This record gives sequence, structure tokens and C-alpha cells, in this order.
Amino acid sequence: GYNYKSQGAYFITVCTDKQRPYFGAIENGVMKPNWGGKIVEHEWLRVAELRPEIVLDEYIVMPNHFHAIVIITTTPVGVPASDMPPQTDVPPHVPTGLRLPSKSLSSLVNAFKGAVTRAVNIERAARGQSPVVVWQGRFYDRIIRSEKELLDTRRYIIENPQNQQRSL
Repeated sequence: GYNYKSQGAYFITVCTDKQRPYFGAIENGVMKPNWGGKIVEHEWLRVAELRPEIVLDEYIVMPNHFHAIVIITTTPVGVPASDMPPQTDVPPHVPTGLRLPSKSLSSLVNAFKGAVTRAVNIERAARGQSPVVVWQGRFYDRIIRSEKELLDTRRYIIENPQNQQRSL
């Protein structure tokens, strides 16, 4: 019942299809992105350019997944609230299930995943390779509810390459 359009901080994890290491490798506890990993980072940074209600926080591209903290604001970044037009929640008539709620966490992640998939498969075609399914269908999220949880989540993201290497 939580409204994922609500202002707040969210920790997301998006995994590759079948846990394939499309985005690089960990060497000596450091993530070394390949061209696929660089595409993921590029498309993630575009999220804030394309969605002014989004603030990007800590993130990491891993060989077979992506972690990030994303903050949804009620006012687009850099725009005073007094300059915002009144908001209405009257969407155009669309059959249920055919469109994700705009400005929701789901729509953001799905747009990001789509952009990465398109860019990866364009690069694969240029290399003479066949297209691939890049991501799992779902993603994982957690609402960050306190400053301590935000700091702990940032630390987890930053330390993820070292922790991943230790678990191998």
C-alpha cells in the first residue's frame, strides 16, 4: 500500500538476467567496468537530467547487478516550490495495467533498464553480436527511513566490491 511516488529515499538493486556478469569484473576489491558497465553508469546519470524530481545519491555498477540510492522530491531540483504549477492527479484514460504511474520509482527503474538494454544491444550489434536480455524482470527496493539507515546503505554500496570479492 505504499505510494512509490512519495517523497523519500529508496535503495534499489537491479540484477542482470541469470546473474550474467555483463558489466565488468572485480579486481583486488575494485570494480573495473567494461563497456557495458560504462553504459549503465552513463544511463544512470541521465536519470537526473531527464527527471528533475529525482536526486541521485550513492550508486555502484557491479559485474551482475546495480545498487543505488535514489531520492524522489516533491519539487524538481533547482525549481522553487512557489514556481511550480498546481499538481493534478487526473491521468488520461488508459486501461489498467498498460502504463506505470508517472514519476514513480517503478517508472524510473523501468525506463533506466530499457535505456541500458537499448544501448547495450546497439553496441553488441556494432560488434557483430546478437542482442541479449540484460536485466531480470523485477528489481528490489527498500524505503530508507532514517539518517542512520541512509548512512549504512551508502557504506554498503561503497564497500560492495570489497565484500563481493571476499565472498567469492
